[in-house]
Amino acid sequence: MDEFVIVIYPRPRDVIVDGRVTARTRETFIVDTGHHKFSLAGPDNYGPSSQTHLVENTTATDPFVVVFTQKSTVARLVPDHQT
Repeated sequence: MDEFVIVIYPRPRDVIVDGRVTARTRETFIVDTGHHKFSLAGPDNYGPSSQTHLVENTTATDPFVVVFTQKSTVARLVPDHQT
């Protein structure tokens, strides 16, 4: 069954799903129902490095949302004594 996903990242990037470039960030795209591994192409300046999610029961108007953040943003959220 078709499921709808959108990957959010502050800058345009290619989205890798299950090892293949599948879409661009901020664009809704279709995957099969099931577990999928998401990551971004390009520099390793985002976190987490990948995410695996069960994608099911989505619609074009209510897609599954995957969010990546820039590493510099992630680092600022963690106090220095905890890194």
